[in-house]
Parts: sequence; C-alpha cells; structure tokens
Amino acid sequence: MAQEGGTEWFTRHLKLNGFDPIVFDGRDPAAFAWAIFEMEHRLLAEAQAMAESGEACYNVSLPYGVACAPKGAGFYGEGTNLAHNLPSAANPHEDVIAAHNFNESARRLWVPTAELDEAIAAFQHHAASGRPRERDHALNNREVTLHELPPTLSRPVAEVRQDSSTWTRYSPMAAVDEMFLATVEANPHLRPRVGNPDEMRSNRMTDTLEALKFRVVCPEPGIPESHHGAVITALNEEAVANAALANTGGINLIVTYEAFAAKMHGAVRQEIIFANHLSEGGRPQHWLSVPLVLTSHAWENGKNEQSHQDTMMAEAMMNELSHVSRVLFPADYNTAAAAMSAVYQSQGQIWTMLVAKADTVANLFSTEEASQLIADGAMRLDWAGYRPDEAQLVLTALGAYQLEQALKASARLTERSIPHAVVICWSRAPSASRVAPVSRLTSLRNRCATRRGHHYPASRSKRVEPMSQPANQATIKLLIINPGSTSTKLALYQGARSLPSAEAYRDPAPLWSATARHSADQLAQFSHSADQFTMRDADITALLQQQDTQLTDLDVVVGRGGLFLHPIKSGTYLVTPAMLAEMRAGDPSGQWEHASNLGILLAQSVAEAAGRVQGRTIPTYTVDPPTVDEMQDIARVTGWPETPRRALAHVLSVKAAGRRASHDLGKPYAALNLVISHLGGGISITAHRQEQMIDENQALDGEGPFSPERSGGLPVGDLARICFSGQYSYAKIKHKIAGGGGLVAHLGTNDAQEVERRIAAGDEHARLIFRAMAYTIGKEVGRMAAALGSRPDALVFTGDLAHSAMLTSWLREQLAWLAPILIYPRSDEMLALARGAYRALLGIEQAQQYGG
Repeated sequence: MAQEGGTEWFTRHLKLNGFDPIVFDGRDPAAFAWAIFEMEHRLLAEAQAMAESGEACYNVSLPYGVACAPKGAGFYGEGTNLAHNLPSAANPHEDVIAAHNFNESARRLWVPTAELDEAIAAFQHHAASGRPRERDHALNNREVTLHELPPTLSRPVAEVRQDSSTWTRYSPMAAVDEMFLATVEANPHLRPRVGNPDEMRSNRMTDTLEALKFRVVCPEPGIPESHHGAVITALNEEAVANAALANTGGINLIVTYEAFAAKMHGAVRQEIIFANHLSEGGRPQHWLSVPLVLTSHAWENGKNEQSHQDTMMAEAMMNELSHVSRVLFPADYNTAAAAMSAVYQSQGQIWTMLVAKADTVANLFSTEEASQLIADGAMRLDWAGYRPDEAQLVLTALGAYQLEQALKASARLTERSIPHAVVICWSRAPSASRVAPVSRLTSLRNRCATRRGHHYPASRSKRVEPMSQPANQATIKLLIINPGSTSTKLALYQGARSLPSAEAYRDPAPLWSATARHSADQLAQFSHSADQFTMRDADITALLQQQDTQLTDLDVVVGRGGLFLHPIKSGTYLVTPAMLAEMRAGDPSGQWEHASNLGILLAQSVAEAAGRVQGRTIPTYTVDPPTVDEMQDIARVTGWPETPRRALAHVLSVKAAGRRASHDLGKPYAALNLVISHLGGGISITAHRQEQMIDENQALDGEGPFSPERSGGLPVGDLARICFSGQYSYAKIKHKIAGGGGLVAHLGTNDAQEVERRIAAGDEHARLIFRAMAYTIGKEVGRMAAALGSRPDALVFTGDLAHSAMLTSWLREQLAWLAPILIYPRSDEMLALARGAYRALLGIEQAQQYGG
C-alpha cells in the first residue's frame, strides 16, 4: 500500500465495510495458493457455524485477499517509481550496464525445470482427484434455458392506424417490467438478478421491484427491501452491471438511465469479448442472454440538459461484434414485449435496448408485426405514407419518439400528395458471418440470381484414393447440408481432430450457418423433388461463396438422410454406393418422395468436388434419417391390412429436441414421457416413451394435422370420391397431399410469416385457416399423449413454425392443461448432424452401414 495509512488503514477500511481481509506476501506464489485455501476454510467455518446454530446470519464477512509487494517486485528498480516504466533506463541489448542489471534481477526469478515439473505435477492430478479442470468446471460451461416461455404480452392497436386520434398509448418500459417478471415467475429454477444504479420506479420497473425487492443488509419496514432481494442497487454503475453479469446460472436484467450506462461499458465490453473468444475457441456460451435496458434518454430529459443526453452506449454497442451484441430500439409496448421474449430465447449475448418510458407512447404494432421486426430488424409501414411504391422520399425512424415525429411529417406530405414511405428501423440483427442464418435479403438475392439463370454446375467425379493430409492437422471442418421442403440449410462446424479421452469430448463448434429459402412458386416448377437437385446444388455453391468457404476447407460433408425403402436403426451412417443408388432411383411406387432424399446426394456432390480439388477422399455421412423405426407394433395396425402405418417422421429434429428437453427438465431422456412436435413445411407429432419413439403421424402421406404445404388427415370417403372423379391423375393427387395442400391450398402460400402479415392487415379468412392449423396440431398432440398412456412430462415444439408467437400462443391456450410446454424455435438438426458424424470420426460411436 503506497497510500497514506498503508495496509493497516486499508484492512481497517475493509472490516468496516463487511469484508474479512487476509494479508499475505505478494512475492510468493505459494502464498497466493495458501490465501485461496484460507478463504475457502473461513467460508466453510461460517457455514458450519450457521448449520450448528440453526440460524442463518446474513452478514457473513466475505474474505478479501491483500497481496503486499513492492513495485516491480523481482526486477531491477524494485520499490521505486522506476518500476512503473522501464527501470533499466537503456536497452539491455545495446547497453552493458542495463544488461547486467536485468540479468541479475531476472536470475532471482529463475526456477529449475525439475522444480517446475514437480510443482505442475502437484496440481495436475485431476484424473486421480476427480476434480474437473478449470476450463471444464460447471461455472465455465453454463447450459441455461427456460423451462417455460410465458405468452408474449400485448396491448390493443387501433384498427385504423392512419387516424392518430384512435391510438391507444402506454409505456414500453411497462412491457419490459411485466415480461421480465412473468418470465421469472414461470421459471422458478432460475435465480433472478436486476442490476440498477438509479430509480426502479422512475424506470417503470414497479412490478419487478415489488416482487423481487431491493437486496439490503438492514431492511426497512414498508419498503420493498429484503435480505434476499434480487434487485441490486448502488451508485456504482459498473458494480451493478457485474452483479447481473456474474449470475450466469440464472436470469438477468440491467436497467439504467441512458447517460449512466456509459460507465458500464467497460464491464459489458469485457463480457462480449470473452464470449466471442470462447465461441471462436469452440466453446460458445450458453448462459441466458442479458438485456441492458436504457431509459431516460435524450427525448425524455430536456430538463436535465446534457447530463442525461449521452447516446454513447448505444453507439458503442453498435460497434461491438454483432453475433454477441445486439442493439434494439423498440417502438411501442408490443415491440418491447416481443424483444423481452426473444432475448431469453437466445444465449451468450448482450441485448442493448433503448426503451421509452413515457406513458404517451402510441401502440402501433401488432404482436405479429413485432415478431416480424424481431426477425427482419426493419419494416416499411404499409398503413403509413402515400403511394409508397412510387416514393420520392423515405422517412426512416429509430425508436418510439422518432416514429411519431416521422408519422406527423408523413401526414403533412400526404396532404400535399407527395409520394413517400415510412420505415421503422429498430435493431441490428446478428451477423451472418458467425452462427446466425443469412438475412432474408441475402436469401432473396440468391433466389433472384437463380431465376436469372446464374446456376452453378453440379460436381461429378469418381472417388479417388487419399493422396495427402489436410493442411490443418489439428482440426476437422464438417459441412452440414439439410434440405427441407421449403429451404436448404447449410452450416460449417469445426472440432478437434483427436481428443485425449472420450471424457474430453465436446460438441463441434459452429463457424457459420446460412439458409436458402424456396417459395411455393419456385418449387411449383418441379414435378418431383428429385428435379430440384440442380437448383439446390447451385444454392449451396452460392452460399459457400458468400461465406467465403473454399472446397479446400472441407474435411467431411454430412447430409440429412432420406426416405430409405427399409426401416433402419437410429444412429450415424457412412454414405455408401448402395445408399446413393437407392436415393437416385427413388421409390418405384412413387409413394415416398421428399426433399430429404436429396440430402446425401447433395452432400456427395460437394464431397466429390472437394475431393477432386484436394486430391483425397472426403467422407460423407448421414444421421438419424426419417425412416428410423422405433414404433410399437400396435401403432402400425390400421383398418386395412394392406395399409399398415409406417415410421416416417422428422427424426433428426424431434430426437434433438428430446435431448434438449431432458437437459432442461433435469431428467434422463430415458426417464421421460414426451410428446415432441416438429413444426415446419411438414409437421411430425411423435410420442416418446423413455427415449423410444413409440408412435408418430405418417406426415408425408397425409396423416395428422395439415401444415404449410401438406393436407394432413382428410375424410377418406371424400378423398376416394375425388380420386375417382376423373379430374386428377395419381401424381396430381399426390401433389395435393404433399406440396399443394395445407396453407398452399387455402391461401396460395407456404410462408407462415406472409400469412401472419395478412392477418395483421385484417384478413379474417387467413386467421381462420392459420388457427385451424394450430387446432389440428393440438388435436394430434392429444392423440399422441393418449398413446403414451399417462400424462406427458412435457409437450415440446420445435422447427421453424415454433418461431410464430401467434401459432404457439394458440397451442398454449389449447394444451396448457395437459402438461408443461417447452418451445424450441431454434431447431438443433444441424448440430445433431454434426454431432453424429463427429463422434463417428473420433471413434466414440461406430458408424453403421445401410444394407438396403
């Protein structure tokens, strides 16, 4: 201590503030180890004393280590101010005296190699002691998810939004307050922490404060205070931010005045940097993302002048890495509520949200539009502007207050018949170059390029024997290809080439993911899914180019499995010529046709091209194809002996969701009864009894609920009449069942987001059809629950349609009485494909062979 009073004064200061100081020699590494053990011993003694007395003493003194050492300990200039800079005063490489001083000082720090080895051996005994390495400790590998996602709250929106006199108004910060508390109450397994350096009530966080209370040493009666409060308030912005950031095993919120947030930047930025480093090292963070909510900003604090008008924090966070730092400007109550729902469905990110707190903010966005803004980040307001398709001017608003001013300007322009559009920008979406999918704009650009004839030729070559090893001996890069009925998804993963032991296994890390979307009109030009090969192969090539990934980068290619003619066991399969031949030939009956049949063909095409470039064989795998069969025999029987039910589901997706539910419920998959639904272009509803998928709807062949493009179950008498009406061939009937049914048949689109936009615009027919689809899904879930023979432990929904807040809210209304509901909008299919192939490559699992 180089300040007045020295160490004695500092330790007395620490004791007065509730700490238990421990002073030790900061020049001795062993003293640091001793201090850590001493701290643990003192805390353990406090805990034992409380256990023996039966009384909990809140004011436990926290051990505080004070390492005493002179400046520059061990080096020349020790104990002087020179130690702050370059005490040698000259370059030891050129100056003899400086070299002598440096060598003499450094010699005292030298430790013989034998002693170092002995010290390392004393600490490196994890295998014998059973203690995990620090890098593998549970505190460094949080896996935190919600058990239940509460319904997204909403406020009514005027039917005619062009008339400002009909607007309803409410504080967007109230949505933050209400959604956070609802999420906390729905997930009691998560410890909440709220970091707050100023006034909770001023920030409209009243409900949260009343429920969670300030954490204080001496609670006062009549005030929301408690020894066990979850709201950490102190006049130290960095400290309260760290109170939330340190609670990675729980659920967190930081809320502050915008100007005060600048003092939090250092702490928040370090969290962002660390999360990014871990992600790049193959250890992406899985703690719940943390919202940093900024209020009392420039539009609300004219009375405080510049003291409360500092926009630095949002600007700084916009410059951080976008896959770990999101910045949002919610425009009303409903968009703020949607943002709060979305943030806790993501992991390892900081979401900076500038939220208005005034009660005068207009409610202008429906829940469906709020969900669209979450996905797109911006929106042209179809109900505002004048002849927007001919716009001479675009009014762009950022956040609630700017939007209302833009709408006032729009009204004046409309009075003067000046064509213009109004756009709301409210977020910067995550970067496509990391782990997030490519934007819709990029996907649209891909489709436009394809329509213009910019196709890339499919690769064709024979396998060649390995000639050389890949350039990077340390890692394996796996390209994952997953063709679905309405999209082709790609992802690149990276894993270690070898591991010291099976126990050291970690999932391969995602490097990027991207998606090419296929509209109903685009797919309608193809009579069979097999005809789509060239289009999808071209999309894959384009996506690889956009992600700057070369064929020389690839070590393994993994394709989603197709509809094999024979049932198979669950697991990972090496793609063989027999498997490829079956996929190329297809089912002779023409019955089992699906885009997944292209998965291993596309993977093999890329692998052969990469092998030709690299001069070696690139292996191809598939994992858990749709024809995995675990059905109980009684589920196969139908009313016709010639039409037994067949196992045919989105196995990859539902199995991955089952493993995730097992983790979140804290029970082994083999101990759970679950109904798991994959909601996509096709919909699979499956019953899982102790990990075995004992029953399922035969979705591809028209059983169960209708979907965006499949008919679902139909009245069989009417179906027979239509089949023999003479109006349809077998091929056309088959297309009406799978490809031209469901939303496509009723509404002419397979895009659920387009349907939601129609509903938001007042299309009651679209609402009826979309709600009917949810209704049929709910009925099928009930049927699978009955197949289990007991109340399910949970109902699990995954797949692209699980992103729809409208659809999932209807499912909650219909099914909440039956079992807890888990929503996993982000499908784990890509990771499941990567994981299966990676474990086979490492020899942890044996790759299987399909016999045909």
